[in-house]
Amino acid sequence: MPIPTPLRNLLLWCAGSLLLWGMITLAFAAQLVFAAEVEWQPALQASIREWSPWAAFTPIVVALTIRFPFERGRWPLSLCVHLLGCTAVVAATGLLSQSLGGRDASPPGPPWRRPFNPESGPPPSDERPEGPRRGGGPPRGPGNRADRPGPGGRGPLLMRARLNIPVYWIVVSATTAVLHSRRARERERRSLELAASLAQSRLATLRAQLQPHFLFNSLNAISTLVHRDPNAADEMISNLSDFLRLTLEHSESQELPLRNELEFVRRYLAIEQVRFGDRLRVIEQIPQDALDCLVPVLLLQPLVENALKHGIAPKRGPATLQITAVRSDRQLLLTIEDDGVGLGVPGNTRPGIGLSNTRSRLRELHGPNAELTLENLPSGGTRATVRIPDRS
Repeated sequence: MPIPTPLRNLLLWCAGSLLLWGMITLAFAAQLVFAAEVEWQPALQASIREWSPWAAFTPIVVALTIRFPFERGRWPLSLCVHLLGCTAVVAATGLLSQSLGGRDASPPGPPWRRPFNPESGPPPSDERPEGPRRGGGPPRGPGNRADRPGPGGRGPLLMRARLNIPVYWIVVSATTAVLHSRRARERERRSLELAASLAQSRLATLRAQLQPHFLFNSLNAISTLVHRDPNAADEMISNLSDFLRLTLEHSESQELPLRNELEFVRRYLAIEQVRFGDRLRVIEQIPQDALDCLVPVLLLQPLVENALKHGIAPKRGPATLQITAVRSDRQLLLTIEDDGVGLGVPGNTRPGIGLSNTRSRLRELHGPNAELTLENLPSGGTRATVRIPDRS
């Protein structure tokens, strides 16, 4: 049976408290042993008496800090609550330490050379030299009120309070720092999730924009052939059906291997080949090691469509379309070249839905690590180059 999250967190806080204060107890016991030449047993007893109450009260302080954190708009109430909590916890830890009792872990030697023990009070005046205090002041002796232990053990409690009050606020500060760190990480995680969700939504919108754009162009091409060449129109409809089927098979993906993207392009070119006939020649130069590289879905089809529509269609006579892939310096370079009329021809408006859509998807997927460029070739025609990270 799985442990509920609140109970698991409580157990973790308790285990952490025991571990922390156990280490502090050992550290102070070791200090008494090595610095004050006290035996291990009385040193451990004294250290446990002083620090073990905090192992029990630290989870309470942590829970109080979580319930009343120091945040904007809440700090006045939290401060009042923690002042009361500090008073109660410090008093409780002092009383618990005093109730544990135990043998004093003072180092051997004359009583006036032993460190002050808050439980036994100052050493008797007849066991220490009398005389003026260091720095002046009345001589110490039985009649000096400063040498009398507080009634009812108030002296030891006040001595412990001087130490326990800072300890309480250290625990509160550490808990507050952990809470702020967790909340900062949670905000960062939510921000990343929101950004990823927004990017996925934008990509889905862009893909939804591409598909009807391509479909409308294909239907227009079919409509021009349906009466003039019914057999060619029928073949184009069959190729369009295969293309749409492939598109649906990868409808949930944003990226796919280059070999699958080339299959999309071949299906599309089969549709266009019916319209262009023998006038269109297609060349592919794709190395085998590039076929497994991941590329955005429908990356090449808009570029090929753009080359056919604006470069090859206005040209008279045969035309060549070349698709090339090159892997270099952890990048994949894809080029679509045509020997058509090129850029800058009147009426040849290259930047359209396909190009702007492709640039937007590259920006969403890869940011500044991807780009799409268009340029005229010296020999005539146009080259579209896509640079994306090389990922398999």
